Amino acid sequence: MDPYKYRPSSNHNSPFWTTNSGAPVWNNNSSLTVGIRGPILLEDYHLVEKLAQFDRERIPERVVHARGASAKGFFEVTHDVSHLTCADFLRAPGVQTPVIVRFSTVIHERGSPETLRDPRGFAVKFYTREGNFDLVGNNFPVFFIRDGMKFPDMVHALKPNPKSHIQENWRILDFFSHHPESLHMFSFLFDDVGVPLNYRHMDGSGVHTFTLVNREGKATVEALHPDHGSEHEDRFDFDPLDVTKTWPEDVFPLQPRHRLGPNYLMLPVNAPKCAHHNNHHDGFMNFMHRDEEVNYFPSRYDPVRHAERFPIPSSVVTGRREKSIIKKENNFKQPGEIPLWAPDRFVLLGPCCFYGVYV
Repeated sequence: MDPYKYRPSSNHNSPFWTTNSGAPVWNNNSSLTVGIRGPILLEDYHLVEKLAQFDRERIPERVVHARGASAKGFFEVTHDVSHLTCADFLRAPGVQTPVIVRFSTVIHERGSPETLRDPRGFAVKFYTREGNFDLVGNNFPVFFIRDGMKFPDMVHALKPNPKSHIQENWRILDFFSHHPESLHMFSFLFDDVGVPLNYRHMDGSGVHTFTLVNREGKATVEALHPDHGSEHEDRFDFDPLDVTKTWPEDVFPLQPRHRLGPNYLMLPVNAPKCAHHNNHHDGFMNFMHRDEEVNYFPSRYDPVRHAERFPIPSSVVTGRREKSIIKKENNFKQPGEIPLWAPDRFVLLGPCCFYGVYV
């Protein structure tokens, strides 16, 4: 028997209406009742199935980045970075890797306009020979906060008022007045770049600082320039790992699962293009056809084995467990060094009568 013959299909090729299980339906307009005007019977399987499907047909929208658009293409290596990383898709100039990118606004809902003043985010998925690599970023080189502990509160402050369902400036100003590191981000947000012409013409930045590891196991901290590594990080008046700061270009010149369940990687757009093997299956939204008998590891009946060991930096990390603020903040220097833009490029929020704050 062909195991693929009876797989679910999106082709509605039946000549008559059916239930999800394929049983024919002779009346898709009326519920089963006791008499013409009697109560509806719970035994009406088709009614229960139809309403249950309807109640669950909407996947909850993202808490942030709900409104977006995607594009497919490829990434091509233009410079030799093999001395910095052992990543296969960066192994040599000219290597191309298929990618899909999702551009989005951040705060507002799925049906909101794309013309609102809002950071623009993007997520890039690289379909490499070694599996999928995901990279996220924003159209600004910095972020509002540096500690993820504040993220839910930050989003709540930027979201509409839970009572009026209107985004209100006094809530935003109230929250960020307690976080001076956000000033750098607002310097970009209330410039013209806060409302880019479109996704094609917006800037892009990885925001975070990344650690690249080469085949010798040497780790290099990178953001804008590959020649400056961790041995230089302490000569600045800010912490280079702080996402509310940029790396000065005069020093570092530029070189040319909650909504979908545990099986979200089975979706075609999320699934790796390379061969892959593990024993993670079953569960909510599982739609992969698996017929193997061995679902454990190791086994003499399954030839799968461990991959080759990849280099791991030998750095030692020590310190006391504590909750504290980083020592080198310097929250006002970089916003003050932003080039003097024309006054009409900035946007005034207007007077805010709450808390005695005016902008």
